[in-house]
Amino acid sequence: MTVTMFRRITRNEKATSLVEFALILPVLVMLTLGALDIGRGFAYYLVLTNGAREGASWLSKYPDDTAGAVERVLLEAERVGIPADELTIIATPAQSGDIATVRVQYNFDLLFGLFDFSSIPFNIAVNYEVL
Repeated sequence: MTVTMFRRITRNEKATSLVEFALILPVLVMLTLGALDIGRGFAYYLVLTNGAREGASWLSKYPDDTAGAVERVLLEAERVGIPADELTIIATPAQSGDIATVRVQYNFDLLFGLFDFSSIPFNIAVNYEVL
């Protein structure tokens, strides 16, 4: 009698574990997908910040070449596959003693669209003083 009762109890525990796993699985999947989106977003943000920094550095050396500054931003963005037509780049040249500014705007689209966000706007501005 005790062996039969023990088997029944262990069988119920296995079913309970399976039900608990089925309940927690969607939460784990959402957390994993959210972490992937956050990681991608952070990587894109860093690349665009580096691109804006490169563009502003270019403007500080060559104040009349705004096209070159924009090209530097586009080269950095190309590394992670950001299309050029999705970027808004504003390069403001400066003269000696002024500040050169490069602004980059990009709407980061989430892969998985969790929590009713379709995209997150990135607005990055980098300033360099021209000597």
